[in-house]
Amino acid sequence: MTIKGKWAVALLVVLVLSVCLNVFVAGLAFGRFAGGWPGPGARPEAMVERGIERFVSGLPHDARHQVRERLAAQRPEIAARFRAMRQARMRVADLLRDDPVDRAAIDQALVEVRQRTLEAQTLIQDTVLEAILELPAEVRAAWQPRWLGGPPKRPRRE
Repeated sequence: MTIKGKWAVALLVVLVLSVCLNVFVAGLAFGRFAGGWPGPGARPEAMVERGIERFVSGLPHDARHQVRERLAAQRPEIAARFRAMRQARMRVADLLRDDPVDRAAIDQALVEVRQRTLEAQTLIQDTVLEAILELPAEVRAAWQPRWLGGPPKRPRRE
């Protein structure tokens, strides 16, 4: 039996869409497996581990080991701070569902989010600073562009 006309076109469209959907789903699965950021339901420990590796990978090669060791030593405390931050953010999300919205409660919950975020940032920055202070001057100098907004810009070719 041969399919002709509109049915053949419709079948071809369905088959192409099916292939596209399958490739998309496979890409999502591979991306998660191969190194995508953990989703919102991920354990804070997994987020901390992934965050450490992403941060360290952007550092000068000679600084990576030192910074990785320092951050790894603080991993449980960093994860605890991330858990507190997540709980504060969940409180805001819960309050946003209320009807009517309690502005004062949301304001207070956002203060809590800022406080927990500041605590996590402070711990991480202090830990990184401890590692930085032990690095040679040339390694610290190579790290400077990161603090200025990223890697140095490449000169344009004209």
